[in-house]
Amino acid sequence: MTNREIGSTLSLKEAFSEHFLIGAAVNPRTITAQEKLLAHHYNRPFCRCLSLSRMV
Repeated sequence: MTNREIGSTLSLKEAFSEHFLIGAAVNPRTITAQEKLLAHHYNRPFCRCLSLSRMV
């Protein structure tokens, strides 16, 4: 998806905003490489490299 296409489409977070937050489990490389796409579609990017025990 190009930057132009990203900005012109309805985001997932907008489409489902009345129902729930949209999140993504991604690795650090994806966060860097897909920053605009993640910011457009997701409320909460989550770095998968974190251990689950730290989240509890």
